[in-house]
Amino acid sequence: MIDFDVCIVGSGSAGLICALILAKAGKRVLVCTKDAVTESSSAWAQGGIAVALGKEDSLEQHLADTLAVGCGLNDAAIALHYLSRVEAVVDLLAKWGIPFRKNPADLGLEGGHSQRRIVKIGTGFSGRTLMKQLWELALREANISVSQGTGLIGLEADSQGACQLGIFQDINFNVFPIKASAWVIASGGYSSLFARSSNPPVSTGEPLACAQDLGAELAGLEFVQFHPTVLACPSPFLLSETLRGEGAVLLDAAGVRYLESCAGQELASRAIVALETEQAIERTGGAYLDLRRIDSERFSAGDLLHFGYELKARGFDPSCDLLPVQPAAHYCIGGIKVNESCQSSVAGLWSIGEAAFTGLHGADRLASNSLAECLVSAQLAAQSILGCAHYPAHPSTYSPQTQTFSGNLADLEETRKDLQNLLWEKCGIVRQQSELDQASNWVADKLASLEQRYSEEPSLNSLVLQLKLARQMITSAKARKVSIGTHQILG
Repeated sequence: MIDFDVCIVGSGSAGLICALILAKAGKRVLVCTKDAVTESSSAWAQGGIAVALGKEDSLEQHLADTLAVGCGLNDAAIALHYLSRVEAVVDLLAKWGIPFRKNPADLGLEGGHSQRRIVKIGTGFSGRTLMKQLWELALREANISVSQGTGLIGLEADSQGACQLGIFQDINFNVFPIKASAWVIASGGYSSLFARSSNPPVSTGEPLACAQDLGAELAGLEFVQFHPTVLACPSPFLLSETLRGEGAVLLDAAGVRYLESCAGQELASRAIVALETEQAIERTGGAYLDLRRIDSERFSAGDLLHFGYELKARGFDPSCDLLPVQPAAHYCIGGIKVNESCQSSVAGLWSIGEAAFTGLHGADRLASNSLAECLVSAQLAAQSILGCAHYPAHPSTYSPQTQTFSGNLADLEETRKDLQNLLWEKCGIVRQQSELDQASNWVADKLASLEQRYSEEPSLNSLVLQLKLARQMITSAKARKVSIGTHQILG
């Protein structure tokens, strides 16, 4: 059986930063990732990291903006705990060679922020640059091993109740165990459970369901943030708030700027802009992002160069075309509930980044607080693990399984697509109790039919975990009786 000091499930920014800190301290770390290391939400992030650096800005203003967008459901002490540490972690990563652009003239403005405070990384999309640098650092670290195409399908505790064993499945449905003294879930969110998503297809949240099966508490699953401006075309592409921060506006199909009378206009919180955009599509048949107000020369130089390239590759000219947009599931606020050190309620199990529910975001996430949370939670978890006594090894009860695929992949994919469509229609931007009940019944029926075959067909592992997580998300949405933040519910 493979044995490590720490196993990190997920290879986004949170997972790799945590791995690097632990490895530099002498820990033997395994990073397991469901797909290739390049397929993470961090790699797809366009904006940057929210940190108060400008002369007119302050930690207090950043905190106030975070609490306002979170509709007061944030844990204010935790929010301060995180936001006060962002700059120090940025400085640490800068020493590692990450090219942050901290010049005040380079700071970006995004929705919900009262000041320009978005720190970019490199000259392209921030997430892509950050992940390239972190991956190169990880490759040079002798104490870090990486297993790609390795999906978590179960966690087991030892006789003392501490998480010590992970059950994984590879792309050929082979099932195998990995043993570690400490476990970190850094697998991102579950937005790709929805038919429309801005994130990689692998963002389906199975490790959260594994953690819950082990006894960890999940919280806030009803709070899924929908990004308002995803390019509506065969090859979807996120159109960052950076564009609206530079002057782009939103128009309905009749050419009316539907956010003009809204407080904050195009830079209102994402929950508001996403709802207004969806309603504009229903009312007029479409919504469009108008970039023609931005100087066309900006798309051939500077931060907008990469947007211009991506748009032209998809057949759009930002200097003259209106861009059809639609909301899509983007960022999951809910996750494994953790304390201020990112420890879950299960001994030996930590969670960081989007996979964790820290209390920072409340009912809605302030733009670019996500990468800030990834950086800080990675450091907090690493420090906590390094400060813990080594969990003693206890005999495992796991029996290795030799299994072969005997299912029908087409049937599985059809069920997954049915689940995605169901969640978008019944648990999307606007929800109704009656439709949540319908979704709950569908998921319960599907689970009942699949779990009868579960032990004999390893191909079902991932789908069953996705259905379990969907069931918990729907339950959380039903329990939240009032509209707040990203959760908008009708009677």
